[in-house]
Amino acid sequence: MLLGPGCWRNPPAHRPYATDNDCFVNRDDPAWWEREGEAAWLKMLDRIPTAHPPLFVLLPDVVGDWTETLNRAVRYAEEVRRRRLRVGIALQNGCDSEREYDDCLRREPDAVFVGGTRAWKWAHAPYICKWFGERGVWVHVGRVSGPAAVQRCLQMGSDSCDGTGWSKFTDQELPKLLRVLKARAVTVPLDIDLRGLVEHVPDRAERPQGWSRKRTA
Repeated sequence: MLLGPGCWRNPPAHRPYATDNDCFVNRDDPAWWEREGEAAWLKMLDRIPTAHPPLFVLLPDVVGDWTETLNRAVRYAEEVRRRRLRVGIALQNGCDSEREYDDCLRREPDAVFVGGTRAWKWAHAPYICKWFGERGVWVHVGRVSGPAAVQRCLQMGSDSCDGTGWSKFTDQELPKLLRVLKARAVTVPLDIDLRGLVEHVPDRAERPQGWSRKRTA
């Protein structure tokens, strides 16, 4: 599951999840973060169960702008770390080379979230998966809709992905997803949660409960 401030609910104890920040859905309202987004995100952090932490907490970002995203993420990273939660940083347009990747890595993220515009995301995601994956950083690809897109994520070696289409159009889309995963010999739990689905991609993802590049608590 990918849970954000606007759709927060207590995650089932047996199911992996990550947390969003709702910046994407409010991207057309520049004043939203200062007006209400920050308070809602901090409130969500306080509601995360300590006994069942998320795979990562996505730091606040600015859609399509890597420089502003990194500036914002740095401001809020300590809010996550002081709660002993894993930090995720969104990669956006402008994070185009190993120089930017190194700059991101210096902030010690446990995960990176491949965001940005659609064209940018698919152009850069393959190398992002390779580069960060080789350094032990979890790679999540956002807004992955349709079986062909899931297949691309599997081929790239991403650790996880999300897409609202899987939960909105369950009857039509789930059988397609299952066929793709079956073809790759990926096991899908029968009790998979279809409300806010995170499509788990276990090529490199069968990691212990406390996985982390540097911290395990």
